[in-house]
Amino acid sequence: MEKDLHIKTIAFCMSIISAICAVYWDKMWLVIPAFIIFVCVLVYKKFFGKLFALILTILFSLSVVYASYRQPVDDALVYYENQNVIMQGEVYSLPSISAKGKTKFVFKTDTVLDMKGLELPTYAKTQVFLDDKIREKFNRGDKLNLYGKITLPKTPQNEGEFDYKSYLANNDIYTISYIKEAERLDKEPSSGMKILRKIDNLREKVVVEHSKYLNEEKTQILGGIVFGSEAIKPALELKDKFI
Repeated sequence: MEKDLHIKTIAFCMSIISAICAVYWDKMWLVIPAFIIFVCVLVYKKFFGKLFALILTILFSLSVVYASYRQPVDDALVYYENQNVIMQGEVYSLPSISAKGKTKFVFKTDTVLDMKGLELPTYAKTQVFLDDKIREKFNRGDKLNLYGKITLPKTPQNEGEFDYKSYLANNDIYTISYIKEAERLDKEPSSGMKILRKIDNLREKVVVEHSKYLNEEKTQILGGIVFGSEAIKPALELKDKFI
């Protein structure tokens, strides 16, 4: 009985692992026959019945669908690589300051105007870095026209180096945009963004209230724990201490 339970557990895990491998290795033609043979052999050897075999098959199929859905796929902005464009859309994430002192946020595009003057609907996200000369403060949900250049994130060159490209891809972002000019549009943010703005304002009030009674370093630590490092950017020295 215990042996059969171990076999079922292994078969259960193998159905999920094999489905993920089939999708990410693009070897569906090889993995599916191997999975069918694997299940048929275990049924023939009477390690489990046909009902459990059906459950495994359903689990395998659902795992294939989910892995396919989660697999990163390049978006339309990739085709504007190394081009100067005008992007229209909204600020999607909470703006923060990068390690190099530039304002950064995720921007969700609606349309893109390329160098040839061709304007196309383009629904995608890009990681934006604003030029130092842009002093205006932006909030989540702001509708903007951004003028800048789209590039692709670089793959790590050294073993063990942080893979920024994969990090962005896991968030459905495949491009980086360096913005020279930003124009605010007279448009209302969406209902969802209005709610997030209220949350952002409440968070800022809490942080300001904490800063009245705590020194800067303690405020950064508390804010980072409660709200995340995007809400309160910790100093590099503080980051080094934690590392």
